[in-house]
This record gives sequence, C-alpha cells and structure tokens, in this order.
Amino acid sequence: MTPRRTNSGFVLLVTILVVALAAVALVAAGRYSSSQAITAVRAARDLQRRWAATSLQGTLLPLAEQLLADAQQQFDDPQVSVRLTITLSAKDYELVIGDEQAKVNVNALHPQLDRVEADLQIRQLLSGLAGDLVIDLRPYQPPLIGSAKLLPLASFGQVFEQPSPQALIGSDLETDGAAANITCWGDGRLNFRRASRAALLALCIPTLDDRKIDQLLLARSDNPEISLAAALEAIELEDEDRDRLTRILTDTSRCHSLWAIHRDSQRAWYYLAVQTVDEDSRAADPLAFQW
Repeated sequence: MTPRRTNSGFVLLVTILVVALAAVALVAAGRYSSSQAITAVRAARDLQRRWAATSLQGTLLPLAEQLLADAQQQFDDPQVSVRLTITLSAKDYELVIGDEQAKVNVNALHPQLDRVEADLQIRQLLSGLAGDLVIDLRPYQPPLIGSAKLLPLASFGQVFEQPSPQALIGSDLETDGAAANITCWGDGRLNFRRASRAALLALCIPTLDDRKIDQLLLARSDNPEISLAAALEAIELEDEDRDRLTRILTDTSRCHSLWAIHRDSQRAWYYLAVQTVDEDSRAADPLAFQW
C-alpha cells in the first residue's frame, strides 16, 4: 500500500490567510464608509450654513435701512451698524447690518492722497478699533464688464495684508473692527447723518476743520433728519467749498452690508454680502465673500 500525505496544516494556513484578508477588506470598507459618512455630514452642514446665510442676506439686506433707522430711534444716536443674533434650525447666527455709505470709501480717499498720506488716514480711522491689520493698498484698473466698471479697491484683501474676519468685524458682538469705519463699496460719498467724526474728518479735511465738523455734527444732533443742503447752510462756507462737500457727502444711503457669523466648538464661519440700490430702487446682485 502507498502511504498518503495529510494537507490539513496547509489548508488551515490558507483558511487563516483568507480570513485575515477578508478582515482587512472589511476594516478598509468600514473606514471608507465612515469617512464617506463624515464627509457627507460635513457637506450637509456646510450646505445648511450657506443656505442660512443666503436666506438671511435675501431677507434682511432689503430691510437694512429700516433696521438702522429703528436702531437710531431706539438709541437716540446715529448708528453705522446694527448687531443682533438670530437662531435658524437650532443654530445661532450673529448678524452685523451696516451702512456702507456711513464709512470712508478707500476708493474715494486714495485718489486724493499719495500712498503715505492715504496709509496714515486709514491708520487714524482704525484707531481704537479691534484687530491688528497691516495696510497694503493694491489698487488695480479692471477692464470694463458690460457697462459697469469695478472699483480699483474692490475688497478688503486689496487694502490689508491677509485680513482676518475677526479684525474686520470684531471678535464678538461688543467690539468693532476695521469695517466699522472703512469700506470698499458704494459710490464714494459719505452719509453725514450717520458717519463718525473720524470719518468726516478723514474725507472733508481741509475743506472742513475741527470747528466746522463740530458745527455739522451739532446741526445733525439738533435735527437727525436734516438734509445735506440745510446742514451746509448752517456752516459758514465759501461757494467752492460747499460745492466740493456736495460732491463728497450725501444724506442718503444706497449701499448696505450684512455679516452672518456662525460659531461652533471648533471654529467660526463668516459670510459677508454687500448690496447696492440705484436711484430707481433697483437692487444689484449682492457681492458675496466667505471665510
């Protein structure tokens, strides 16, 4: 009789190897599924945040002027911005609604001064505000787009070196950042009814000195609804100076902004929309930024 060899040991090794490979494949598939699930959850949350910001912008930007007027009546003082908190889908959003024409437009400031003087004026406008920003004016001459021409300084990224949203808007609802006094949007005219004293000085010097600025603010304080023409009449001005102020000041606002900020335990998301309305009350598409 011919003896037969047993292969039970070899079969056991093969079986163990197959089981190990199956286990590795299952672990890899589980990790991939978990990764895809986490990615899907993050994408859903991101979409929810963006839709919330878009909804808030579409709802509140058209009401910005009314909200600012209501705040002025409530606090009995001109308000450049209104801060509030809204809850959507169990998530809190900090909102800052601003009057962009109550701030100094760097596009109006830059052509009047050389770079050093413009930097100094901007630095003075930032005095006392939150954030540590490096001024780096980088205007450009964009091509015509349809019938509209973009401004040389079209975003804060062309005014500051890598500006953080916290430095621009403030780290909380109690502090103001650079965006409280300067802007890149609007037609360049300053709404004297809401502008700060620092903003008026930056744009109106040398036409108005400190004393005349105080007279203008006094006329505004006595009558918050006073027109620009009536306010200028209350100041002793030469015709040439009055004409210049009429070109750089206004008593209305047609450009408003909305910051929407959502925070969780890990980070914060910042959304900014800026919308301009023409003289026929037609609103342009908002400019949108995200951090």
